[in-house]
Amino acid sequence: MGYLRTCWSTPRHRQRVRVIGGGAAVVPTECARWSWTRRPKRIDEYAKPLVERVSVDVTTLAVALISVGGTLGGTLGGAVLSQRASRAEAAEQNRRADREREHERDERALQAKRDLYARLNTAARAYRVAARDAVLASERGESVDPAVLDAAKEAWADQYSQAQMALAKSVLEAASTLNRSLGVGYTVVKQLPGSRDLDEAYQRAKEWFSGPLSDGVYLLRVTLRHDLGIEVDSHFEQTSTQILTVLDSARDNLDRLLAAERAQSARSS
Repeated sequence: MGYLRTCWSTPRHRQRVRVIGGGAAVVPTECARWSWTRRPKRIDEYAKPLVERVSVDVTTLAVALISVGGTLGGTLGGAVLSQRASRAEAAEQNRRADREREHERDERALQAKRDLYARLNTAARAYRVAARDAVLASERGESVDPAVLDAAKEAWADQYSQAQMALAKSVLEAASTLNRSLGVGYTVVKQLPGSRDLDEAYQRAKEWFSGPLSDGVYLLRVTLRHDLGIEVDSHFEQTSTQILTVLDSARDNLDRLLAAERAQSARSS
């Protein structure tokens, strides 16, 4: 810090002398009087505190911005994580709903399959029983209502035609073999009144309905239960093949005998 020493040569004239550290740079020889004044600050002396204040303000602002940024970043990060968690939860809910819908569809399909198999099994049993009862009633000399057997035949035909579109290969094979065998059984009943040897015809019919045809209906039931997973047998394929082979052979033999009787009756008439 310096001072200015003012030399007043006259009351209205003055000459300023800069004095630094108490020494005068230029000292006039004649002065009426002297006066001292503090030297004004230089611009850099004014700027230094300002720069310091600005530096402090910038630091404060930076700290404030960092704090605000941290707060906003934390808030935005939390929002992003929350949105991700919400999307993940929604996706899981959708997957769970899809699994539930798929499970419901599978359950409905399985129930529809069970219902179809139950009706098919019931129709097969009813058809065989109706034909067998007609044979027994005829043998006893009782009147036989053909409508009962015809109704059972139509019910089986209806269920079988529906099942053909849904049955698995193994089930369809058993059902198809049984269908042909039931058809031969129907022919047995219808040809009974015209048989030359009624005793032989009744015996043959009873053996058919109680033997091979009964085994065929049983095989259908076992096959249906096996396909549904209710009754699983490690020897199922072998047993099924054996029963189907015996049934096919017995049906073919009976069908030939019936055809021969029809041909003989036609020649006699």
